[in-house]
Amino acid sequence: MEAINKEKDCTFIINGDHGMSDVTFMCDVKTHINEICKKSNIDTSNIDLFIDSTLLRVYTNEIEAMDIIMNDKVLNKLGSFVYQDEGPEFKKYYGDLIWCIKSGGLILPNYFQNSLINGMHGYIPNTIEHYGTLIIKNPKYKHDIQNSIKLIQVNKIIRNEIEKRY
Repeated sequence: MEAINKEKDCTFIINGDHGMSDVTFMCDVKTHINEICKKSNIDTSNIDLFIDSTLLRVYTNEIEAMDIIMNDKVLNKLGSFVYQDEGPEFKKYYGDLIWCIKSGGLILPNYFQNSLINGMHGYIPNTIEHYGTLIIKNPKYKHDIQNSIKLIQVNKIIRNEIEKRY
């Protein structure tokens, strides 16, 4: 920090777009969805799953399958469905159903790590431990201290810092 304070033409930016939580439970969504669909005689060949550590996206045209999955007690206990009011273009790209596991959870199968992990990121940012961090230090500029801003604002702040410089 002393070196930065002495250098009058320097901007120091630290940005972390999310926080972390200890992994305390896991949910094998692929196996679970196959089991609940099988019990209801639903063919899973028309259901595509995108599984990414803390997020599940379900792509299907099967209304009955979406109903079974959305109303499943286990999934609703361990996480929540988000963006359900979005239109067809959004759902075509992001998924007909989007489920996020609760803080501390890890969705299985886990395609990104080959061993047991202790921490995970990417949860719905509803507690401070899941917020990101943005620190900007520049001796020429006075920055406001804010407790909470949207991630899209971070992009504007960083772009503004770059434009000031060039």
